[in-house]
Amino acid sequence: MDYIYPSLSDYPKDQIFEHLSDDMWVWHLSELIRRGQIYTASRDQSSFIVSLSQSIPLFISRQMLEKLDYTKQDFEEGSDVLLSKITHPDDRAFYGKMNHYLEPVIVKHCKQGKMPYMAINFTMRLIRKNGSVVPFECNMYPMAMRDGRSVFSMVYIKELKVFRQNVFQAFLVKENARYIYVPRADKLVLEEKIILKPMEYEILTMVAKGIREQSIAKKLSMDVNMVKYYKKNIMEKLSVYSMPQAVYYALRKGIL
Repeated sequence: MDYIYPSLSDYPKDQIFEHLSDDMWVWHLSELIRRGQIYTASRDQSSFIVSLSQSIPLFISRQMLEKLDYTKQDFEEGSDVLLSKITHPDDRAFYGKMNHYLEPVIVKHCKQGKMPYMAINFTMRLIRKNGSVVPFECNMYPMAMRDGRSVFSMVYIKELKVFRQNVFQAFLVKENARYIYVPRADKLVLEEKIILKPMEYEILTMVAKGIREQSIAKKLSMDVNMVKYYKKNIMEKLSVYSMPQAVYYALRKGIL
């Protein structure tokens, strides 16, 4: 059976829902669970619904419980902390850091006080009841929005054969932007910055400053034709038809 938080009326209420009566709060939670159950059953997929502010699971699908060999009763006895306990400690620390790194991204794309619609892809290790560790790919989607803020999220998990640690990507849907965690730089980087090679990025920066081809070639100690070659690559990668368009795109996307 699916796990559902034992007493919905006792589920901790986020402050932005304080205006709801107890009956409306229970109805709101019931609707989230119903939607989660319908979608999970239609996809036969392991999933859970969690409060982003409380980190307490509201719903865990039967499929996920079976993968981890836990029972509904196991979570009923320790629902507030068990999900955190069965998450690999290294991953818990990593995602705490990612929450911190996401803050400037959210602020940058926040419009009129409303947070951007953001989906997150990441890898995570969960600990089975017998103590063995299982790697998963996870996709998190906002499920309940209030005042432009995501309060609950639904997370779909898929077991992996090969685990890649510290994988984290944030997709800002309306902004058509993707931020990827780069371990070497230890930060979230806009996708286009990863696409461009260091030399291409340097040339794009020079073009944005109004430096001409001859001067770029001289500064970088390369032939003018090589500068033209890099410019062509930049335009292809950014899907534009001119370098002024490339500069405009890069400024609009925050690449420069």
